[in-house]
Amino acid sequence: MLKKNILVLAMLTIIVALIFSLVGCKKEDVNTFFVDDSNSKDNFELSKFFNIKKVIKLETNENSIMGYIDSLRCNQGKISFRCCEQNQILSFDLNGDFVKSWIKTGNGPGETQKNSLRGFCFTPQGYLFNPNLIRWQLFNKKRELIKEIRTPYGTRIHDCIYHKDSIFAVLREQKGQKNKPIIYKISVPDLRIVKEYGKADNPLRWYNGGTDLLASYQDYIIFTSQNALQLNFLNTQTGEIEIWSPKFKDDKVNKLIIPNSGEAGRLRWDQISHFNKYLYLKYRRCTGTVLGKQKFYSFHHLIFNIRNKKCAEIYSFNKSTIKKEKRWWYIRGACGDYLVAVCTDAEEFNKHKDKYPKLSNIKFNIDDNPIILLLEPKKEILP
Repeated sequence: MLKKNILVLAMLTIIVALIFSLVGCKKEDVNTFFVDDSNSKDNFELSKFFNIKKVIKLETNENSIMGYIDSLRCNQGKISFRCCEQNQILSFDLNGDFVKSWIKTGNGPGETQKNSLRGFCFTPQGYLFNPNLIRWQLFNKKRELIKEIRTPYGTRIHDCIYHKDSIFAVLREQKGQKNKPIIYKISVPDLRIVKEYGKADNPLRWYNGGTDLLASYQDYIIFTSQNALQLNFLNTQTGEIEIWSPKFKDDKVNKLIIPNSGEAGRLRWDQISHFNKYLYLKYRRCTGTVLGKQKFYSFHHLIFNIRNKKCAEIYSFNKSTIKKEKRWWYIRGACGDYLVAVCTDAEEFNKHKDKYPKLSNIKFNIDDNPIILLLEPKKEILP
């Protein structure tokens, strides 16, 4: 009798394990793409990889002064910048003329508290969606508030993007919030959450902090993973998620892509920008620590072909977080088929501009707003 009970118990255990493996613990397939770093340089020459399609000198006046540019969006022939120092979103046309400022700082209706700006996006009608820490707001072209709701509990948005007929927003990680969705689909103009995707308890499907780490392509929303150097392709029609992981020549780096507990955060995505059929990707790799804290990094810039999943590293450099790199431009986003580079350092810009015919006659003063470059990648170097 005892042997029979043991046999029955063993069979039940096997059945339960099979059920969990098939239903509750389904292993997700991870695809890989190879990163070709044969053309990567630590002394980056802009002209090797890009043609400067257009130079935009942004108007400087008392209403348009910008500090550090956190992110940008292009819509209806305008480029809009989020500047957290000014707690402001500023719009310019493609000639650099100042168009408008969007944000009023304060606690009242239609206002945004200081230091609470996060991601933002525009609809095809030119409406601005501003999901700050306290409220979700929707403004029309005239900056009139047409919808405002209090930020739903546990739904602080880190980044958002307009895709087809809805807004897709990725949430900011918050302590103690398990099994929360990662991405919301939000209807316009009523700002209702109409669909949820993913769960935060799955480490391959959670969002990692950074600047712009959300892109769209055809039916897909592309986002990143927590402490794992992976790209997630969310099919908005089926709800399925494809996971793609880079593969490098250096096996030591490959072992850090999905970290062990003692290596968490050694690799991290910093930026995704979509242009044409490509993604511009930037990731950081921790190369050293001071008193147990990560202080030394190498930064790597990649071009990723969404269609064939080929990838090329074009630039990398090492730096300490204490000593900042002197560079006369940096890529901050995309505008249609072009990448957008921002020049904020007048001294460095003037030092390098004579190498580029379109820049040689431009005078850039230290008190001026940034200069914007629309970059057209050279096809021969694209993957």
